[in-house]
Amino acid sequence: IPTCETVKEYADNLNNYSLENEIKIGKWIDGKPIYKKTINFGTLLNRAEKTVDHNIPDIDFIIKIDGITKATTGQSLPLPYLSLYGENTTIQATNRCIIIDTEANMSAYTQTYITLYYTKTTD
Repeated sequence: IPTCETVKEYADNLNNYSLENEIKIGKWIDGKPIYKKTINFGTLLNRAEKTVDHNIPDIDFIIKIDGITKATTGQSLPLPYLSLYGENTTIQATNRCIIIDTEANMSAYTQTYITLYYTKTTD
């Protein structure tokens, strides 16, 4: 039975994000701890693919990828982004990097953050 402190720590970690540290947020199906870490992806490109190393060692299984991007105009979009006009922005992740492919000119989106949820080979 989890203690109140354990439940509070879990709830707090779900709502915390860090560019420097991975945060343990729960357990996966096989009992391994689930971690999350946010990566500063920078500016998106004009109809091109961009790759950024996430620098997370020992990833075993990437469970989920979430992102948000903000333009210089102040407009924010969730990532991946499915456009009504077919100009989608997709995200992929490997054990080494994150890849975002833009099918439209997204270069006005200068602040992009991707959060990976994953298990590790060391747990």
